[in-house]
Amino acid sequence: MSLNLIIRRGTLPLCLLLTFGLSSFTVGTPWKFTVDPSISVAQWKLGDQTTFTTDIDTGYMHSMLGLYDGLLVFNLSEVNLYDLKKNTKIHHDLFETAKYPKCSLVIERGEYYGYRKYKTKGTLSVKGITKPIQFVWKKTPVDTIKKTDEKFTTQFQIENASFGIKSPQPYTTLSISLKGNWFNY
Repeated sequence: MSLNLIIRRGTLPLCLLLTFGLSSFTVGTPWKFTVDPSISVAQWKLGDQTTFTTDIDTGYMHSMLGLYDGLLVFNLSEVNLYDLKKNTKIHHDLFETAKYPKCSLVIERGEYYGYRKYKTKGTLSVKGITKPIQFVWKKTPVDTIKKTDEKFTTQFQIENASFGIKSPQPYTTLSISLKGNWFNY
């Protein structure tokens, strides 16, 4: 078959599409961002006066072709609530930590949303209740020499009643700061 005939019949464009289209899937290398729990933190603020910080037990995110997924697990077993206005510790356990010592954020998908930002969909599980959630991750380099070290930050609000949190405040603001590094796998 001559090259002229292949081009006229449309076979060459199909071959090129299959060859280069399929190879582009292998070009996108999978990456994993591993959270360093010793320097990552989640701060919870109930309304405008009560706050507490939780440790992040484990965390990771996967990336390939710009899409992210992952999991963060927060340790609620040692929660200490503080009244910011009175600067005192509150002894009420709003999260029933003996029964629910952990909560989690499952990251399902993230899309590029501007310079170093990713609009993300996922689910948040608190007190055994799981709800869909959307938020924006902001990504910043921690070390400009080692390009693999980065920091992800986000802040979003949840409605307390929908997660069974019995608080006079209607919402909780969750601020997350993750530090870690990327590696190929």
